[in-house]
Amino acid sequence: MSERVGSPQDTPHPPQDTPHPPQDTRPPTPPSCSHPPSPRCNTTPLTTDSAHAADRLARRKRLIVTTSSSNSNAAKNLVAKLVAEASALDPRAFAMPVPLHVLLGEAVDVARFVEHYWKREAGGKNGAVARPGLEDAGSKHLARSIGTEILQLQALVQQAQTAYLLAVPPPDDQVVQRASFVVDELSAALEWVFDDGVDDERAAKLQAVVDAHRDEPDSEDALASELADYGALAAEYADELGEVGGFDHDLIAEAPKLVAALRERSAGRIAGHADEGARQLERRNRLTMLLMAKISRVRAAARYVFREHDDIVRQVTSAYERRRRSAARRRAAANAGSTPTTATDTTTTDPAATPS
Repeated sequence: MSERVGSPQDTPHPPQDTPHPPQDTRPPTPPSCSHPPSPRCNTTPLTTDSAHAADRLARRKRLIVTTSSSNSNAAKNLVAKLVAEASALDPRAFAMPVPLHVLLGEAVDVARFVEHYWKREAGGKNGAVARPGLEDAGSKHLARSIGTEILQLQALVQQAQTAYLLAVPPPDDQVVQRASFVVDELSAALEWVFDDGVDDERAAKLQAVVDAHRDEPDSEDALASELADYGALAAEYADELGEVGGFDHDLIAEAPKLVAALRERSAGRIAGHADEGARQLERRNRLTMLLMAKISRVRAAARYVFREHDDIVRQVTSAYERRRRSAARRRAAANAGSTPTTATDTTTTDPAATPS
């Protein structure tokens, strides 16, 4: 029997598909960061440019830290140098030609003057110097650092003044308030009596008292001095004040008693804290003397360097002293019975030049 073609038994079966392994559905693992982990670290390795930028930033930070440390050390060395200079001065030679707050303000002005006028200014014809500079005084006579030293001394004097004030308890408000009231009453009465439109001797004396205490600080000693002057002037013109209605004539007799009370309280408070108060006061006075000496040095150099530039010299002189000299001329003119001149004050005498 012949075999049948196409019999199911003879038909080959289709090949079975080979099963595939299961697919991994997890997200791909990112490449690891090539530099230490940080909140700002991304997973992308640094490029060459990024690495160079990071290196420059790191060097810049190290430079800033080094510069800051260097500046701090320089400031400490400057303070130590100035304190040593001040310690060599004799505090018995201390004298204040201007109120302390005026001196501290003028110190800043002088330091700014040094920075602004240190360099000579070119621009003249044929390359000539248009304006000299403080550098022309010579490095042996005027240090380039004197402006910085003045600013540092100004800060040290202010710190010493604060330490001195805190070392002594505050005054009795009751006595101070009464003394202030008497000063106001006496000054108001004197101004009214002398206000007759004539610049005579009486007006000149009152103006002298006003000018003497115009810029004084608020302290017991300053108030005592002011009250003493007004009290003495009121006593001299007691008869004229007695003719004014509303004026308590007994205030004239009370004034010297209040002066004594103010000075006694001030001395008593300081005596109770003598050691600390005296130490702080001596430190302040030494530093103030050194500050005045350096300010005077700048002013002396300015008078020489800018001897043909009066307008520049005027900028560094004491405005307080100019006002005081102007008031003195007005008083002298009033006493002489003439009208004071209004010419510009070009005097450059420095009151701090010879503290004694």
